[in-house]
Amino acid sequence: MKYALYPSGIHYSSVRKIAEKYADMELEFIIDDSKCGTCFDGVDVAGLDDVSDRIKRENICVIVNSDTYAEAITENLRKKGITNHTHYKDFIVTTLDRIAENMAKGKKGSIGIYFQHNMYRRHLGDIPFRLKEMGYGVTVFSEVDSKDRYSEEFQFIAPIEGWMVENLKNIDVFITTDMFTKLPKASRRVHFPHGMFTFESFVSTDLVDKDNRANIPRFTEIFEGFDYIACMRPSTIRLLETVSDYTRREKSTVLIPCGYPSVDINLKETSDISDARDSVLYAPAGKYVPGSSTFADYTSFPKYSADILNELARIFEDKRIIFRPHPGSLKDASEHIARIMEETALSGRVVLDSGNNSQKEAMSRSVLTVTDHSSTGYNFALTQLRPVVFFQRGNPDITAFVGETAFTDAYFRFRNEVGVVVSSVNELKQGIESAFRKFDEKHIMEFRENFFFNPGKSEDYFIENFESIIKGTNASGWKMV
Repeated sequence: MKYALYPSGIHYSSVRKIAEKYADMELEFIIDDSKCGTCFDGVDVAGLDDVSDRIKRENICVIVNSDTYAEAITENLRKKGITNHTHYKDFIVTTLDRIAENMAKGKKGSIGIYFQHNMYRRHLGDIPFRLKEMGYGVTVFSEVDSKDRYSEEFQFIAPIEGWMVENLKNIDVFITTDMFTKLPKASRRVHFPHGMFTFESFVSTDLVDKDNRANIPRFTEIFEGFDYIACMRPSTIRLLETVSDYTRREKSTVLIPCGYPSVDINLKETSDISDARDSVLYAPAGKYVPGSSTFADYTSFPKYSADILNELARIFEDKRIIFRPHPGSLKDASEHIARIMEETALSGRVVLDSGNNSQKEAMSRSVLTVTDHSSTGYNFALTQLRPVVFFQRGNPDITAFVGETAFTDAYFRFRNEVGVVVSSVNELKQGIESAFRKFDEKHIMEFRENFFFNPGKSEDYFIENFESIIKGTNASGWKMV
């Protein structure tokens, strides 16, 4: 049986030491070039697909690498002489269980936090840190390795695969911001939606039309996979109550009227950044996928970006114009971005925000945001209480968009509550004037107060009622479906 070291992130040097120490195991490196490029001299570097294929083809047991436990696992693998893939999996799960159990000794209980992606971590706000302060033993499991406040403050196990956490038995409560529905059944499983329209983008509240029921099996999986769902607004609970009538399952799920920690933390952070209002933000939606026409008729990037930026520079003569593409487009659409910056250079006021700084800074300095169908517009309006202009060229048929993509009309439904829609660059000036006239701070504040549960206080609400989850009970106002 083969074993391999699969280094990721910050652990290159540590896995080299492990390979040297356990030379008798003939450990080899399996390297993913998307994570480390050519940082290992003399080691063949393969693409991710090649790595995955090879692991399956050669039945290789990958020793997941983290400074906290990689060496212990390697040592025990050698001692136990494990040569069977099933035994290897059992061994990994048992080891992780023991780590979590030790972490919780003398504490009020054990909490597992599971992340599949780095980008969704902030959607829990400070909840994991506050749980630790309350005396709970918190262990973070992440599929992506990184050096951040999670890895610095918690017992942090990464990189990790879903199957490794699925059968854990010693975690009282598991919390995730991902749609990972295979958390251990022995735990009380809590889901915090990471997207503002996570559930609404699966199915419309109106289920009379049978075509809207295509994603009902997905909801069945969600209800089966989570014991508690932290709902961000009243319409989310209404939707889940409606959808539950169409699902068949063996258990109930509790809906918590919680709120949206991501917006709350934006509120806290942006209020401290700057009082300057010297910018306008243009943040087009969606990651650019070369050759894909899925969003071609509904996004402004890259075709209309230069025209929009130049028009904004003309309208706002005293403002800096911030161009913030979707982070996923920075690599795949670098040529388009370079062209756009070249075509907007004349004004001298268009600046590219490459994502090195948090979006919160761009938002806090901007008097207005221009976007298309992105949740960025809503995030901006609801945290800054300033208007949005939605660029939707030619007024395309929203129904066609819904039919062409996996989304419902959720991203379009609330646009007129926080801004105006324009269908061409020539309409921008009139649309901006209308947005400033109609959507003042008071109007957007009233919408926000009714849109979310506990605006600005969602973390407090969850923490104050967390004991109900530990006990497996329901707090006042929670609904069971």
